[in-house]
Amino acid sequence: MNYPYENLKDYTLGSLLKRSASIYANRPLVSFVGEESITYEKFYKKTLEISALLRELGIQKGDKVALLSENMPNWSIAYFSIVSFGAVVVPILPDFHPSDIHHIIKHSDSKAVFVSSKHQQIIEDFENKHIEFVINLDSFEILNEFSNESYLSKLRKKIQKSIHEDHEKVFDDDLASIVYTSGTTGHSKGVMLTHKNITTNAMSSFSVFDIKEDDILLSILPLAHVFECTVGMVIPILHGSSIIYIKKIPTSTVLIKAFEVARPTFMLSVPLVIEKIYKSKVLSKINSSAITKNLYKIPYFRKKLNKIAAKKLYKVFGGRLRFLGLGGAALPKYIEDFLYEGEFPYVVGYGMTETAPLLCATPENKLT
Repeated sequence: MNYPYENLKDYTLGSLLKRSASIYANRPLVSFVGEESITYEKFYKKTLEISALLRELGIQKGDKVALLSENMPNWSIAYFSIVSFGAVVVPILPDFHPSDIHHIIKHSDSKAVFVSSKHQQIIEDFENKHIEFVINLDSFEILNEFSNESYLSKLRKKIQKSIHEDHEKVFDDDLASIVYTSGTTGHSKGVMLTHKNITTNAMSSFSVFDIKEDDILLSILPLAHVFECTVGMVIPILHGSSIIYIKKIPTSTVLIKAFEVARPTFMLSVPLVIEKIYKSKVLSKINSSAITKNLYKIPYFRKKLNKIAAKKLYKVFGGRLRFLGLGGAALPKYIEDFLYEGEFPYVVGYGMTETAPLLCATPENKLT
């Protein structure tokens, strides 16, 4: 494989995006299933526009900006808009309890919030004088009713500097993101990650799998989790790949329909999702017949049946899947037996939020 990063200016996320936008300008970057994609060039121009808006609104290097939303193209745009000029993004898992979300916004000392319409009520119920303004993520419009009116009025009266004016330089070791994990005791803990932490982790993945610019990633895990954020967003952008999001909750039924339309070549999942698909699409059919059910208990015949079933399941995934990355929890042995014996293209990765997140992975299993 040809090592592809020689043109990367530095290890900041802004430089990573700028490089990809110049190399893959007209390639599709992000979209919803079945909808038109935003190209790399348009994506990059939109991040510059939103970055300028944030600076006009008084956000400076080092300021914290919270990001609360389900997966969508604008999530990625907001993320890169925040970090590109040195502000710090605080991605929040939308399934956290509202009290935990309020705590994270307070604890991180976030000065502003991007929030989707779906989760707007959580911000409406939140009273915090530190929040200067709130931006709707669906439209990128300022929500005046949730913003500090006196703060915004002062800004409007000031003579604003040009949005093209140079701003503070962003360095590799500058803080890029604070990721709050679902702690087992007390409130969530914030993990501080620098630009270099995230970018070099994305670059190191090249030794584990060969992602290409024509790959299509179906994103189903929450982007606020560092696994999906780095591996499911930064890595595809680094390589010029496309990312497709689902508007609905990714149930087995919704996923199977999305597979038919998107026909992904690349996907990340937690074991539970694959376990549900396996039980509904494979095990249910095996157990429907007394013969196959009993044969499945014998290792020799189980391997044969797994190989047949895996090829059928491969078609359910759209028939083009090259890579299925599994992580976030232990993979049950019977699921791994099925994937391995069926020669399904999967990798099990291990990491943690503090390592941004990848530490190691199993050798890639390939469908022959």
